[in-house]
This record gives sequence, C-alpha cells and structure tokens, in this order.
Amino acid sequence: MMTDSNDKILENRAKDADILNAIDKLSGDMDELKNDLRFYIKKTETGIIQAAYSGLEKNAIDILSESYKEEIKTVMEIIAGDCPMIPGCSDKFASILNSMISDYRKGDLNGKKAEEYRETLLKMRESAPYASCSNCFDKNQDIFDKSIKRCGSFKEQFSGKNQDGPDLPLQEIDAESIVSSFLDPLANRHRFKVMQELYCGPKSFSELSEATGLKGGNLLFHLEKLLKASMILQKQERGVYVLSLKGAGALKVCAGPDVPQ
Repeated sequence: MMTDSNDKILENRAKDADILNAIDKLSGDMDELKNDLRFYIKKTETGIIQAAYSGLEKNAIDILSESYKEEIKTVMEIIAGDCPMIPGCSDKFASILNSMISDYRKGDLNGKKAEEYRETLLKMRESAPYASCSNCFDKNQDIFDKSIKRCGSFKEQFSGKNQDGPDLPLQEIDAESIVSSFLDPLANRHRFKVMQELYCGPKSFSELSEATGLKGGNLLFHLEKLLKASMILQKQERGVYVLSLKGAGALKVCAGPDVPQ
C-alpha cells in the first residue's frame, strides 16, 4: 500500500517536472521570439527612416521645381504683357530649368555645369528680337540663380558636404569647439547608443532607458549632454526625443567606409 503511494508521488513529481520543463522551454522560446521581433521592428524602422530621409530631398526638389516653373510663367505674363513670344519663351526658360533639375538629380550639377547654363541664357539673350526682352531675361536670370543656389544648399543639407566650396584648412579648425560640440558628445558608448536608437525613430525616456540600461539621473545626464550639443532634440517639455540633422550627419560620418568595423 505504501509502495503504491510512493509510486504515485514519484509519478506526480515526474509530471510536475515535465510541466516545469515545458514551461521553461516555452518561456525561452517566447524570449527568442521577442528578440526576433525587436530585431525586425528595428530593422523595419531604420529602413523607413532611411527611405523617408532620402525621399525628403526628392519631395523638396519637386516642390522647388514646380514653384519656379510657376514663377517663370507668372513673371512672363506680368513683364511681357501682350508679347506674342510669351508661350515660346516660357517653354524655353522652363526647359533650361528642367535640364538643370535633371542634372541635380543625377548628381551632375556642379559649378562648371551651372556656368554652361548661364552661357546658354546669355546666348538666348543676345539673339532676342526686342529691346524689351532684356526685362524678361533679367528676371529669369534671377530665378535661375536662385534655383542654382537652392540646389546647392540642398546638396549640402542632404549629403552633409559642400561640393563646390573650399575645404577649411585643418589649422583653422577651432579645436575647442569641435571637441565640445562633436567629439565629446560622441565619446561615450551610452550617448552613442542613444543616437543609434533615435536614428530608428523618436523614442521616449523609458524606451531609451530600456535600450541603454541606464536609469533616472544617469540617463538624463547623457541626454542633457546630447541636447546641449544639439545632437538630439526633445519635442515639447518632457516629450519624446528625436535625432537632429546634426546628429544624423555625425552618425553618417561615423558610418563612413574608412571607419573600423
């Protein structure tokens, strides 16, 4: 009788052990699944941010192009009045602008190319049939120069480089300013981790705490360092944190082809 009871107890313990093992295995599987989900979510977020950032330039240049085309049309109607050449001249000016925008999209718009477009406008001006044509050319030259300047600023903004400007000699770089505003904020693995997380999208304080393993004042110290250096921004008081353009540019430099992996 006692033997049967002991056997029953042992059998129940074995079942309990099997159940506990199954629960442990299930818990481990769930942890792996969570990690996989976090990985794919982060990968997806990063892809979206990168696509949005690259798409931002396209949208900006599209808006710029359309606004200048409309300005050309409006200016011609105002300045030229009843001139019968308005449609043809407007089309020619717009065509030059389209070619310039196309070169910009392909990365072929540089100082030499811009000068070629100016030469084209000058030749058109010299062959214009009326003295009053100079008024239209003056205004369209202004529009063209504005568009060249704006494209150049877009190139600097989205590539982080000044394509045609001279490089600043190394001796003229303000070492103290560079160290305090760039190198010092980046020279910490926790702060760098914060910027990596924000590259994937806006994050709350608690999300950054989970990502970095820092709590309370420890995390706040590093966030304030990055905020002071304008590497990150905070939306409203006590709001979410986002990566600034300066911070994104710094990360792009760190991810350059010559950086050790």
